Amino acid sequence: MSVEEFQPSGVTTRSLLKSATYIFIGTIFFIFIVLWFVDLRARDIRISGRESTSHTMANGIGIAIQDDVIGRDFAQLESRLRQVISDPQISSIMVADTDGVILSEIQRDPSTGEIKPTYSFKKFLAPSVEESVVSSNNFATTHWSKLKAGVPIGWLKLEIRPTPTEDNLFKLIRDVSLALLGACLFLFAAVGVVLRRIFNLIRIEEGLMADLYDNAPCGYHSLDSQGTYVRINDTELDWLGYSRKEVVGKKRFTDFLTETGKTLFQASFPKFIADGCIEDLELEYIGKNGQSRMVSLSATTIKDKHGNMLASRSVTYDITERKRLEEQLNKMAHFDTLTKLPNRQLLFDRLGQALAGKERSGLHGALMFIDLDNFKPLNDLHGHEAGDLLLIEVGRRLNARIREMDTAARIGGDEFVVFIDQLEGDETRALAQASIIAENIRLVLAEPYQISILNDKQNRIMIEHQCFSSIGIVVFSGKAKDIDVIMNAADTMMYEAKKLGRNQVRVNPAVI
Repeated sequence: MSVEEFQPSGVTTRSLLKSATYIFIGTIFFIFIVLWFVDLRARDIRISGRESTSHTMANGIGIAIQDDVIGRDFAQLESRLRQVISDPQISSIMVADTDGVILSEIQRDPSTGEIKPTYSFKKFLAPSVEESVVSSNNFATTHWSKLKAGVPIGWLKLEIRPTPTEDNLFKLIRDVSLALLGACLFLFAAVGVVLRRIFNLIRIEEGLMADLYDNAPCGYHSLDSQGTYVRINDTELDWLGYSRKEVVGKKRFTDFLTETGKTLFQASFPKFIADGCIEDLELEYIGKNGQSRMVSLSATTIKDKHGNMLASRSVTYDITERKRLEEQLNKMAHFDTLTKLPNRQLLFDRLGQALAGKERSGLHGALMFIDLDNFKPLNDLHGHEAGDLLLIEVGRRLNARIREMDTAARIGGDEFVVFIDQLEGDETRALAQASIIAENIRLVLAEPYQISILNDKQNRIMIEHQCFSSIGIVVFSGKAKDIDVIMNAADTMMYEAKKLGRNQVRVNPAVI
């Protein structure tokens, strides 16, 4: 999708729909107005047409009975008039002579339908030639003069042709049809334009949503009730190193988790089903190339009306860098930056946990306070680089001589502390164990150190230095509550070892 298609449009789908609705309503209203006008106009034309038709029919009937009028046969005249007026379209017939005297009139009562003949001598003017031409299509011109001359014309066969009324109706229907056709074409064109614009907007919005889904800075995926992927965005596919065809419908979510992650996910799954959601579950992905990535998972379930899970929708965030920084900060807060040994804070945390456990287990622990002898001359002669390298080697040797459950810590300068956990429950045996471990540590620290440094000419040289240690030991039980008391007791024993000539181990005879 091009950049231009992402530009915000001033016309929204809602406004286009409103415009289409207004156009539709306006067109329908116009059609109703036209139909209403047509109805009024047609009614007027029909009324005018009926009047013209009645006049024409009256003339025709008058001609048809001229023989009776000329012969003054009124009985025959009345009989013929009764026969003619039986036509339901005729309600009244009047017959006049050439002088305009009404010889006979017959009427139908509109309420009862009864036929009533009457006779009178009212004046009745014959139609002029102009009127006859208009009303009877030149009939009066050719026959009225014969009637006035007393020439009988008998029955006539009349041809009915379109009248002005019919022409007017035809023109009205034609004009209205054209108007309605134009209105419909306008409506269709307007709706077509609006619909096209709406479809374009929908397409752009769908493209925007697809781009937002696939290229979001986080992972999106949906799983079915079996945990199989049914949808996944490009970002998460890039993390995993797979294509969409390799994942959707073929891979399960747990296929990309470490064993620890699988255990954690399976343990959290029942709660996820019960609550319908899960938040900030930290898991480790393993990609196609074997690269690991820490992610934070939040998900919700999609359930049917019976509460059964149909699918889940999830969002994952890459927290690899955050976890690395957290680990780095944790090391800075709890580990010595030079030797990578635990610092004073972490040592005290572990001692506090050990004291709480000793009271329950009945076992003893030991704390060794170690101070290096002959360390300062190395710094003075070869600089701090050599001293730092020696301290790093001391830390390595300490870790090599203690168990995994024990802790070797650097608390500052050339001072180290070793915490020995889970010694015998018997005090005497615990003291003996602590003394043996301390002596082994003293011996390993007394071995010569081979240190590689740069001389004044920036050439790397190897120097050898021997450094000894003075060690003070205190054994404690679960009755001990104060860590500072234990530390001070071990520190006191260390200074006694220094007073006795250094490179020695001094054990506090009493268990704290």
